[in-house]
Amino acid sequence: MDEDHYKHTWESFHHLHHQHQTASRQQAGNGSALRTFLLEFFLLFQVLITRNVFSSEWQLMRLKASQIMLNAMQEIAKPLLIYFR
Repeated sequence: MDEDHYKHTWESFHHLHHQHQTASRQQAGNGSALRTFLLEFFLLFQVLITRNVFSSEWQLMRLKASQIMLNAMQEIAKPLLIYFR
């Protein structure tokens, strides 16, 4: 994925965060848009983690893919800590 994809995803998340701050929890449907985004995000990671995309000979690629997923989860954790505090 390129940088534009991450920018778009980050802007979408900030938009959801801004919506949450400007409306009460009852008016915003208890953050259903954010819940949907997070559910899709975690379901994607479940698929990526449980499937063996690379053959067993490609151990380095498996390690690199795991590192990328870890970095992505660490990045998504930052705004989640802010949103759910």
